[in-house]
Amino acid sequence: MPTNDPQDELRKLDARNQKQREALQKKQEKIREKHEGAEAAAQEHGREVVKEELQAEVKRKSEDTRFRKERKQRDAEVAEMKRRKKEEADRMKADQEKKEKELQEKMAYMRELGNQNRVMMLKERKKNEAQNTKLRLKAEAEREAIVEKSQADMQERAELRRIENASRKARGEADVREKQMIQSLRDEARAKQSQLQAKERAEAGNQQQSLRNERARIEMMPEPTRTQLLRAFEMKERSETDKITAKYRKLSNDIEVETQKAVTKVEQDAKRKRDDAVQEENRKKTEAEAQLRQAKHMAEKKEWTKKQDAVEMEKQILSGEVPLGD
Repeated sequence: MPTNDPQDELRKLDARNQKQREALQKKQEKIREKHEGAEAAAQEHGREVVKEELQAEVKRKSEDTRFRKERKQRDAEVAEMKRRKKEEADRMKADQEKKEKELQEKMAYMRELGNQNRVMMLKERKKNEAQNTKLRLKAEAEREAIVEKSQADMQERAELRRIENASRKARGEADVREKQMIQSLRDEARAKQSQLQAKERAEAGNQQQSLRNERARIEMMPEPTRTQLLRAFEMKERSETDKITAKYRKLSNDIEVETQKAVTKVEQDAKRKRDDAVQEENRKKTEAEAQLRQAKHMAEKKEWTKKQDAVEMEKQILSGEVPLGD
C-alpha cells in the first residue's frame, strides 16, 4: 500500500478550507451588495451565512477526523510492514547461518573422509571407464557388422539385378532371333510356293496346248475312228491334268512340311536358349545368395571376436594392466 506524508495531507486540507472560506466571503459580499437596503433580508442572509459557516466547520472537522483515522491506519500498516520485514530478515539471517554451519560441518566431514573418497572415486572411475570402453567397443563392433551386412545386401541386390538383366537380354535375343528366323522361313516358303505355282501354270499351259493340238488332229479323222479316239483322248486328258495337279500339290505340301520342320527346330532352339538363360540365372542367383550368407557370417564372426576383445579390455582396465586415460 502506498504511504502519503501526513503533513502534506494537512496542508491540502487547510488549502481546501481556505478556498471554501474565500468563496463564502465572496458570496456574502455579493449578497450584501444586492440586499444592502433590506434589513430583514440582511438578517436572513446573516442566518444563512452562519448556517453555511457552521456546515463548513462541521465538514472540516469530519474531514480532519477521517484524515486522522486514515493516517492512523497507514501508520499501523507501515509498522506491520516493518515488523514483517524484520521477521523476514531475521529468518533469512538464521537460514544463512544454518546453511553456513551445515556447509562447514560438511566440509569438515569431507576432509575427514578425503582419502577414503579418493580411493573410492578412483575405483569407481576405473569401473566406469572399463564399462564404457567395453560398451564403446561392442557398439563399434555392432556398427561395423551392420555396415558390412548392409554393403553385402547392396552388392547382392546389384548382382541380382545384373543377373536378371543379362538373363532377360538373352531371352529377348532368343525371342527376336526366333521371330526373325521364322519370318525368314515363312517368306522363303511363300517364294517357293509362288515359283511352284508359276511352274504349274506353265506346265499346265504347255500340256493344254499339246492336248488341243492332239484333239484337233483327232477331230480331222473320219468316223468311227474319230469317236473312238476322242473317248480315249478325253480319258487321257483328265489323267494328264490330274497328274500335274497331284504333282504340284505334293510339291507344295513338301514345301509346307519342310518349312514347318524348320520352324519347329527354330522354336526348339529358341526355347532351349531361353531355358538355358533361366537356368543360368537361377544358378548365378544361388551363387550370389551363398556369397551373401558367407559375407554376413564373416561379419557376425568378426563382430563376436571384437566383442570378446571388448570384454577382455574391460578386465585389463579393472586389473590395472591398462592405465586409465587422461
